[in-house]
Amino acid sequence: MKRTNKQQHYVPKSYLYRFGSKKINLFDKEKKEYRKNQPINRVACQDAFYDFSEEERETLKKDFPNLTPQFIENMFSNILETNLKKQLDKIEMAIYQRAEEQVVLSPHFKKSIAIQITYQLFRTKSFRENFSQYVFFDDDKTMNSLSNSTLHKMLLLDVDAINSWSNKLLNMNWIINYNKTELDYYTSDNPVILQDKNTGKTCVETKNIYEFNRLFYPISRKILITIEDSFASAVFNAKELGVLDIEEKYMVNYHNALQYNNAFRNVFFDQEEVSEEVLKIIGESSKSTFTKKQVDELDQLTNEMQEMYLKNNMNQERMQEIIERIKTIEKESMN
Repeated sequence: MKRTNKQQHYVPKSYLYRFGSKKINLFDKEKKEYRKNQPINRVACQDAFYDFSEEERETLKKDFPNLTPQFIENMFSNILETNLKKQLDKIEMAIYQRAEEQVVLSPHFKKSIAIQITYQLFRTKSFRENFSQYVFFDDDKTMNSLSNSTLHKMLLLDVDAINSWSNKLLNMNWIINYNKTELDYYTSDNPVILQDKNTGKTCVETKNIYEFNRLFYPISRKILITIEDSFASAVFNAKELGVLDIEEKYMVNYHNALQYNNAFRNVFFDQEEVSEEVLKIIGESSKSTFTKKQVDELDQLTNEMQEMYLKNNMNQERMQEIIERIKTIEKESMN
């Protein structure tokens, strides 16, 4: 009898292992509780999440005549997730072995990463729950007659949509943030963040996945991919990824706060609990918090650092001023 996968992950196990080992700590936003040492094979998953019912296969047989109950799950587990670990390992190795501020990856390899990021964006429970607010199908009859679950699975079968989104990412500027602080990056059950850097809002807040010009995707506790739609210097071409060494703790806490807010329900990390600094940024600290004015200034300073790097204009004096100002704001928030 052919084996079936009942527990189906919408965030791959091979990805989550990079933030823990065989177990991981999490914060459940819905229950407001920490759960430590959770087996990775039991988080970010749901029974039969990608399975097609007999009724769905009958409805879709005209467009997908060979659809099997676990077609998507088999595609993910046998193809995408099998390659994901090797691909992320290759990026990590390139970062550690680099001699300059760029790492060189082939256009074909970069395309494969763009496809993985696109699938990760689309495949989550958060995306399914909000699917009715995203317009992917021009046919109103299709949108109105099928459930979010069926529409979501149809999108995951839409090769043209996947290629369109991955090509969009390829036409943006890629930066690897290499975290050299003692802190770790968090991830979540909805790890790909789309952000409008002009407002600081994510698509989870705006319910609009088209109005974004920045994407964040942590691939380990120390490495985060940033993809930006911004004017970049000539050093960024199709074969290169710029590497930005992150030595300021606020930059890590800022990304972790975004990851917390972007999570559907669970935030994952290797430490005991969500740090006080992250809670302060999102306004949930019982000890201190940033004012709206301070948050806006911190966002502006963070954007300025990113822009300097993208434009290959690393003004060290200005960079030091930004870092000192960030530290000052953090101290002020404690008063």
